[in-house]
Amino acid sequence: MTRVLFLSLFSCLVVIHQASLISRCDLAKVLHQEDLDGFEGYSLSDWVCLAFVESNFNISKVTENADGSFDYGIFQINSHYWCNDYLSHSENTCHVECRGLARAPRWGGESDD
Repeated sequence: MTRVLFLSLFSCLVVIHQASLISRCDLAKVLHQEDLDGFEGYSLSDWVCLAFVESNFNISKVTENADGSFDYGIFQINSHYWCNDYLSHSENTCHVECRGLARAPRWGGESDD
């Protein structure tokens, strides 16, 4: 349930902002609107700090890891465990496609702008 909520929130961030970067204040506003302040014991500042450290607020960031998996989006969701990118082995625990987590140039027909 927690993972599904988290991935749903992340998808909302992608839809709300078409640009690659989201401001710190806009992210905090969305997290607050989605009642994530205090969720699982984490404050808004914890979530904002995580987004800064993982992606520097870049919702389109894609990082290739040494094991062949990829990390996607503002929170760098890993394809090996959490989503299926059809590029690497995936347990796909959340039963979602990585495609919705970041606008990645690797998928046919999509641009990286």
